[in-house]
Amino acid sequence: LDRRDAAVSKASFRSTPVVAAKASGATVTDVDGNTFLDFTAGIGTVNVGHAPAEVADAIRQQAEDLIHLCAIVGTYEPYIALA
Repeated sequence: LDRRDAAVSKASFRSTPVVAAKASGATVTDVDGNTFLDFTAGIGTVNVGHAPAEVADAIRQQAEDLIHLCAIVGTYEPYIALA
């Protein structure tokens, strides 16, 4: 946590001393092996739970082709399909 506090802007505060190591479904496990229920679901970014196989496979497949292209510079099919 000291390293995080030294490296990350103070504008990005942390509300808990949890250092996550992995997550699955609705649980998060920290670097000390403690497991927590993630009642915030990554603040809404993981509404399908952590690491569902279908989502991980889709991410892996897309990452093999293209991870990101700035929408100001150009566009790509998944960006249009999901708009």
